[in-house]
Amino acid sequence: MGKITYRPDFAGLNKLMNGPEMQQLLRGIAEKGVPFAESISPERTGEYKASFSVEVRSHGGVHGDRAEAKIVNSSPHAARVEWQDGYHVLNRTAQQLGSL
Repeated sequence: MGKITYRPDFAGLNKLMNGPEMQQLLRGIAEKGVPFAESISPERTGEYKASFSVEVRSHGGVHGDRAEAKIVNSSPHAARVEWQDGYHVLNRTAQQLGSL
């Protein structure tokens, strides 16, 4: 039996992990989370619930080595709703997406 040697193509992997196909895949997943986030949002004025969007970029992530997609809320009180008021809408949405 012959010896098999694996030599990773790091440039190719980087291209794959940051490419348009990966960005499109991540956008699709994140966009599935927006209706869930809206459905569990507190609703006093409707501003928070109406302020969700998806942002996608290449060279994101912790190490800047892969595409990323984020669900963000741009309302002025988003941080308060998430942390201080204890709704944890984005955290709960991320958990929901993790179970897909």
